[in-house]
Amino acid sequence: MEEPKKDAITHLESYHLRPSTVLRYCKDYKVEAWFLPTMKHLVTTPWTAFTAHDIEIMGIDVFHLILILKGHVENAYKSIINNTYEEMVHVCGHQAECQAAFDAFLREITCRILHPDTPISHETAEKLLDEYAGDGFDPACFRQAVRDIKMRGFLREDRKILRDGFRDIADYFGYSRTLVPDVYW
Repeated sequence: MEEPKKDAITHLESYHLRPSTVLRYCKDYKVEAWFLPTMKHLVTTPWTAFTAHDIEIMGIDVFHLILILKGHVENAYKSIINNTYEEMVHVCGHQAECQAAFDAFLREITCRILHPDTPISHETAEKLLDEYAGDGFDPACFRQAVRDIKMRGFLREDRKILRDGFRDIADYFGYSRTLVPDVYW
């Protein structure tokens, strides 16, 4: 039984189906290998790109779960784009200017994370934070802030939302939640 299923999966992959169709087959025929890449594609698809046919193929229940997940991620992006870090301990004697420089740098990093064409990874963002020299201000002001931002996972909140959302949908499909690893992106 498994051999014909593998042959059918290989044959279907050659058709380059729409992600909505792949997700439907993934659910109906328990093709776990397609789950993560298809979900990642659907979650990054703009709202307006979904057609009535996509919704019909996926089913309104699955489409609704994807919309909820997309909404949660979008809210995380909106909050991250307005980042400031107000808990800094300043040793430089120029608190307002120093704070403004760090907040501008933090916004630059979040914009680079969210850039639609050339996003940077969260690891790269955290490395940039580690390397931040302070734009002429005392780097000691930033060390504690950088440690805290990294420890809290401040720049990784969207990843947690996606992981948990993918796990919920995997569970809905009857898959194990462990199908979605802790670190996927």
